[in-house]
Order: sequence, then structure tokens, then C-alpha cells
Amino acid sequence: TLGTVACSGNSGSARVLSSVIAGMASQEADKKRIASEALEGYETMGELQELTRRLSTLNNASAAALESLETLVRLTRAQGGCIAAKTGSNTLRLLSCIGDSDQLTTLLVHNSPFVKQALRAGTGEMLANSLSDDRIGDCGFLSLMCAPMAWGGSNNGLVLLGASAKDSFTANDFGMLSHVALLTAAAVAHARFKRMLCT
Repeated sequence: TLGTVACSGNSGSARVLSSVIAGMASQEADKKRIASEALEGYETMGELQELTRRLSTLNNASAAALESLETLVRLTRAQGGCIAAKTGSNTLRLLSCIGDSDQLTTLLVHNSPFVKQALRAGTGEMLANSLSDDRIGDCGFLSLMCAPMAWGGSNNGLVLLGASAKDSFTANDFGMLSHVALLTAAAVAHARFKRMLCT
């Protein structure tokens, strides 16, 4: 609320003026909100472009995973995150973790039902309250989101983020996570290919 406009008496002109001023104030507030959202989106796009550039220079899967996690934690309200890649035996191997990630590591390493479903379905998921989901148990975070690292027609791993408060993540955060998961999958595949060439 930018303020109030009060009219005394029964003057119709005063009410019209009051309505016009209130409408103009509302429009100004909307313009400021839209400009702020556009600036935030522009900054996020810049961060993602910089991540793409950095990932293209790395030849190490763990370093690429850490770069991705650092960017995601900076751009979202995540307090912890992990990235795991599938091995040849279809088990998950941790590539990198950041922040308060012990419980997230447990979800990945023990292949929780939440993780299994995301890998099998090949789709990510966002949970506003993990306590209400039987697949999770007490993982230390109320908000979770994950996205598979799809590359070459298969799911090659998973990116998992957590936050301690309910409803910490937005649809934009989830879209960004999915995008970064794809970038990370490409970087991990590139690192594996380079390693094969060097051996």
C-alpha cells in the first residue's frame, strides 16, 4: 500500500478523484514489481550463461557438479544440495555436495523411493513439505526439489536441493534446476569422454 486517499462529504467529484489517484498508485506499484522481476530474470540469465561458459572449460565431473551446485544455491533459497551420477552398475555415485547436505546424501546413496521414482520416470519434482510425503522420511529439509541429469536419451544422475522452510522453492526455481541439470549432464558426459580419451 502506497498510502490512503480519504474523501469527506458526499462529493461525487472527490470520490472520482480518489478512485483515479488510487488507480494510478496501483499502476505505479505494478510497474515497479514488473521491473524488479525483469531485472531479477536478467541477472539469472547472466548467471546461467556464465555457468554454461565455466562448465565448458572443465574436464572433471566433480568440479562441474560443484560449479552447478554453487550457482543453484546462489540463485535459489536452497541450503544444501547434492549431485550424483549413475555408474555402470546403475548405482549412484556422489559427484559433489554443498551446504547442509548430509541428509540429502543419505537420500541419494540409499536410493530412497523419492530418488528411485525421479530416476525411473525421468522427471523432476518439487515438494513444498517433505514431511507429508511417505517417500522421504525425516531428511532435515521441508522443501525439496530434484531433476534428472538427462543426456543421450537416458538419465545419468540426479540433482537434489533442499531448504529448511516449507514452500521455499518457486516454479521458476524448478525450471532453473531442470536447466542446470541438463547443463551438468552434458558437462559430466564431456568429462567422462575426455577421461576415456586420455586412458
